[in-house]
Amino acid sequence: MQIDDCWGVSDEEMLKRLRVLLHRRGRLSRDIINETEGIPSSVAYLTRFGSLRAAYRLIGYSPKRSYEYVESRTVRRDMVKALARKIAAWLAKSGEDVRLNQAHQILKIHAVAISFRVARSRLSHGATHPSWVIIRGRHLPPGLIVVVRLNEGNREIKDYLLMPASQLVGRELRFSERNQERFGLRRYGTVAGIMETIKRRLSNLAFLTKPTASDLDRSTETTQ
Repeated sequence: MQIDDCWGVSDEEMLKRLRVLLHRRGRLSRDIINETEGIPSSVAYLTRFGSLRAAYRLIGYSPKRSYEYVESRTVRRDMVKALARKIAAWLAKSGEDVRLNQAHQILKIHAVAISFRVARSRLSHGATHPSWVIIRGRHLPPGLIVVVRLNEGNREIKDYLLMPASQLVGRELRFSERNQERFGLRRYGTVAGIMETIKRRLSNLAFLTKPTASDLDRSTETTQ
């Protein structure tokens, strides 16, 4: 099963398949999950439950070692890819005309571009509180950015953030819990919350760009 094939599968079904795999193999790891047919990828579990450890806990499994770091660039890329496709599918199902740039994982809905980034935790020398860093990257159109923020150890997903792309002007943006509002960062505990906000913003945009009665009257007059 591919990453983007799991979004119609319930949490209970995903956990059931994981439990069956554990019974068959006797242990679980990222590699075991990814090499098994008929089960969502490890990134799908990471995106759905926040981490593999969280999914393991829900089925009563305690691995001897932790495999949950999200330091791999490949894992982060797949995580963003899965999230972009999930949001695209949800918006399309709700009636939006969504275009997905698969090369750069950018959604285009009407005149709005939605990009995706990962915020990784960094603890500077002598600092008592962690900060997070978002790398701008080469391709960042005007619009919105959905940010997947990792926890302090970069082991699992902490939460999700939504911000205007205009705030990410330099090579990177460093923020903390104390100053995140300065950069227009709005926090969401779940993907569902961020999707609802995007939908509302798109609805407001459609309302603002919809021709008014006076506009239609003027248009009729010019054609007569």
